[in-house]
Amino acid sequence: MPTKTKKSAVIEETLNTANQLKEEGNFDEALPLYEQVLKSSPNNVSALRKMAGIYEDREDWGQAAQFYQKVIAARPDNASAYLGLAKTLKQQGDVHGSIAAYQKAIALKPEQPFRVYLDLAKALSEQDQTDAAIDAYRKLVELKPSAKFETQLGDLLQKQGNLDEAAACYSRALAIQQEAKPEATSKYHVKLGAIHLKQDRIDEAIASYRQALTVKPDLVSAYKGLGDAFQKKALYDDAIGCYQKANELKPDSAAMYRSIGDVMLRQGREAEALDYYRRALA
Repeated sequence: MPTKTKKSAVIEETLNTANQLKEEGNFDEALPLYEQVLKSSPNNVSALRKMAGIYEDREDWGQAAQFYQKVIAARPDNASAYLGLAKTLKQQGDVHGSIAAYQKAIALKPEQPFRVYLDLAKALSEQDQTDAAIDAYRKLVELKPSAKFETQLGDLLQKQGNLDEAAACYSRALAIQQEAKPEATSKYHVKLGAIHLKQDRIDEAIASYRQALTVKPDLVSAYKGLGDAFQKKALYDDAIGCYQKANELKPDSAAMYRSIGDVMLRQGREAEALDYYRRALA
């Protein structure tokens, strides 16, 4: 028993010295001491965690990942180790491994900082794991409501085909931005306009696009959307006027030339439509 007590005391003293050196930034001196601790106590989570941190600070992601994995082997319920592993795997380009580590950390401890959910949501989106990304963004907007996150959630919901909920996200984003910075709300009106168009709520789409132009009179996307809405209502001259205005703001746009040509075809103006199609191809 005295031998064990003495051994524990030596380990504790060595660990404390290593920790002090690490705090002072003396990594080269701290590492051998941590290794010394691990020779006597291979599953010493504190030493393993500190070594992972040193390699992470040095951006030696492979070594850092190895030590986080050792922490997890010794303490499988250590959520913070999974977060460290997620970061180091991400830095090595192992996106799938990083996602799995984030998800394990959250499963162990759901009340994570919003940054964890943001990193996970981004990674899932990049991998086209839309359903899982939506779940992550839902938690994200719950933890930190913002126009940006509501918009990103709305974009994913729209991709999924859930237009009503996407519109609700864009409306919340607009309300948040309206309170914070009213002069920067035009893109949210455009997103709502586009959703309303897809829902065949044409009058609401027109209202949204007009509101966007009230905020930002030179917004090409708003004129394009408004033109599309007028075209759906068979207000062809109004549609052409919007497309032409968009083309003035962004000259020689092939998309605008094609849109004008499409409307003219509907009006029976074949020769003029053909001229605009030629311009689109030029």
